[in-house]
Amino acid sequence: MFDFEIAYFFYKISKILAVFEGNKYKSEAYFKAAMAIDAYDKYVSRLTAQNKLTSIDGIGESSAKLIKEIIDTNKCGLLSELESKYNIEDYSLLLSYGLNDKLVKKLFDNGIATFGQLKITVNKQKPLFLTKTELNSVQNFITNYDKINGQYLFSYAFCLCNELTALINDSLSETAAEFSTSWQDKVECGKICCLDTRCQSIIDIIKANERYTNIAVYENKVECITQFGLPIHVDFVGSLGNMNRMNMLRGDLHMHTTWSDGKHSIEDMAGCAKALGHEYIGITDHSYSLRVANGISEVDAKQQIEEIHALNGKGIRIEICGNIASGKSTIAKAFGAAGYNCVFESFDGIASLSDFYADPKRFAFETEIAFTIQHYYQIKKITGDNTITDFSLINDYAFALTTLNAGEFSIYKKLFFYLIKQIGAPKEIIWIDEVPAEGLRSRIENRNRSIENTISLDYLKKVQDNICKAQKVINDKAQKHIINTFEVGVNAYTPDFLISLLKKFPAE
Repeated sequence: MFDFEIAYFFYKISKILAVFEGNKYKSEAYFKAAMAIDAYDKYVSRLTAQNKLTSIDGIGESSAKLIKEIIDTNKCGLLSELESKYNIEDYSLLLSYGLNDKLVKKLFDNGIATFGQLKITVNKQKPLFLTKTELNSVQNFITNYDKINGQYLFSYAFCLCNELTALINDSLSETAAEFSTSWQDKVECGKICCLDTRCQSIIDIIKANERYTNIAVYENKVECITQFGLPIHVDFVGSLGNMNRMNMLRGDLHMHTTWSDGKHSIEDMAGCAKALGHEYIGITDHSYSLRVANGISEVDAKQQIEEIHALNGKGIRIEICGNIASGKSTIAKAFGAAGYNCVFESFDGIASLSDFYADPKRFAFETEIAFTIQHYYQIKKITGDNTITDFSLINDYAFALTTLNAGEFSIYKKLFFYLIKQIGAPKEIIWIDEVPAEGLRSRIENRNRSIENTISLDYLKKVQDNICKAQKVINDKAQKHIINTFEVGVNAYTPDFLISLLKKFPAE
């Protein structure tokens, strides 16, 4: 379930409390909660799974409980109670712009609960219970509503259509569907194209999923309605032919951040935009004249500009994270050959490495410290270019977890997080999916490095477990580019494959 779908429940509750109960405090609380989670992502669902909802500013324990109920059941008991109490079956008046709360309440009190009822009443006669000012507001509302009724933001169509596209392609294990809605600010429906050779299978997939209702099957088309209410039209065609129109969208020039009334930092917004494939963004926080929205002063604006300049000059660091012999260097070399700036692990400064493999308990501490310092130094030297490293600070922490005793690890941990504070935790990682220890051991034997002969299966398994733990400790929000190096052969590391792996992270 997308964040904006969850937020929709909160917007409804907020409006009902404002109109029918005049409870300004509760209404504003639910509205702020809705604003805090309203986004074109599934971030809220991920936080729910991690029991971290209250980390969102504006979400308390009661709101978190409500969100979990909505995600688990697609229903909200509180909203159902309020709808039943006030006989609400239609939100065409409640959630539309142009009518204030007092006027909406007056319409409901006089038996007008839907846009259709309002239009008929006004067209037939002047409602005696409305003042002249109220009647003008209603007439303007009707005119504007007729223009936008049945239209949805393109962003909603983009999210919901891509969700269905992914469902179809994943279910069929092939590219049989793609997003085909032409860009415009508002759309009446979402559109995707599917291969006509998989027609029946696709129809069955849609019918089997509870997120789609009102399914109508035609000769070369299927129409359905999402749980959110957006209609989706599925057209069956002979070939897909790269009909995706999203490549024309290269940036977003309207963004608010925590400098004013936004919920995320400039850096967070930039990271999200990059994940969507955008090439640029424009920060448009409110100015001082709009203090109600925490508009920024001239001094704030100058500081914000300095932060933006600093971020623009900051290259993206992507660390390759995986077990011993999982293929980290091989991937990095492929990226280097494709034109990417790469930094490779250096063993020159690790004097204790051979001693460590001979006697791990005795020489673990200095070895883990040496590797971590070496990697810190190599990362610190990176300039503004986008860079891929064949090593990871996450791996360093994982190896320390594996090899050090409690006392040693306590000392190591203090140093490690001091270093992290200086250079920052990795925000993006190429995550080599878990490889069986037996496969890693076979690779170790094949590359025939004498110092690695003592590495056991048990050690490899412990390292893998600790890599997963380390990633959660260091940055559980890091963007992962996942690859299984045992399933994907070296010959598959073409420039196109590497670009797709990084989701449009281009070479310099």
